[in-house]
Amino acid sequence: MDPLAEAKQLFTDALALQGKGDLAQAEPLYRKALQLGPERPSIMNNLAVVCFGLKKHAEAMELCESLLRINPQDLQALLNLGNCQIEVGLVAEALASYEKILKLQPEHTDALNNLGSALVKLQRPQEALSSLEHALVINPRHADALQNHGNALLALGRPGEALASYDRALALQPGRAEVLNSRGNALLELGQPAQAQHCF
Repeated sequence: MDPLAEAKQLFTDALALQGKGDLAQAEPLYRKALQLGPERPSIMNNLAVVCFGLKKHAEAMELCESLLRINPQDLQALLNLGNCQIEVGLVAEALASYEKILKLQPEHTDALNNLGSALVKLQRPQEALSSLEHALVINPRHADALQNHGNALLALGRPGEALASYDRALALQPGRAEVLNSRGNALLELGQPAQAQHCF
């Protein structure tokens, strides 16, 4: 088989495995595809996502940095890099990665959401709220943005509004543990310990 055709087949097989959540099986297929089709952005970006999912953050960051040397405007690579930077504690650097995306594409909902999440971590909830509200105007059913919107409101001392955001997130993704935990914290602040205990 022609190497590029083989790389394409490996990529397709790896993508199917990744879609099923089988990251450990997808990783070697992406790596082999990358050997046959070096510097293919689609392969490199997907391998970075898989490495991130397998907690191989240093490898994922190297892939993203290689992609950005090829094309500094690769939005997927910037998003993946920012996500890795968050995981390794480089929150300010992640902020810069998300801001680069938004300069290129101001309506990028995942970048707006992740920027909001990073700003909450940096204890800048008012700025976070602005970014997250922008994301939710574009996509009101963005469950992660709803959760982070609740977190920003909770940090601003607005537990009742936070509760409404958590409820909207849970309506989209029932039983999501981190949202239930945050909902419990909001209920504690509202003086409803019995309901909070139910969430926890």
